[in-house]
Amino acid sequence: MPGSHERVVQAIIDGRSSTCGSVIYPCEDCGEPPVVARCCGHRHGPVCQQGKAESWLARQLERPLPPMTSG
Repeated sequence: MPGSHERVVQAIIDGRSSTCGSVIYPCEDCGEPPVVARCCGHRHGPVCQQGKAESWLARQLERPLPPMTSG
């Protein structure tokens, strides 16, 4: 497997784990500080970039196709 593929696989494995670090947000209701794992931010990460991918696809689908020319 090429090294670039191995890095992608490792980034996906590490996503949403303690490897990427975590963020603590204070809960407004109970005051308990829930710990949220950070994502890897890799473009192939299904969790990390799913929203961006869907947004990009929606924009592409809205673009008109170029006019067809008869040759």
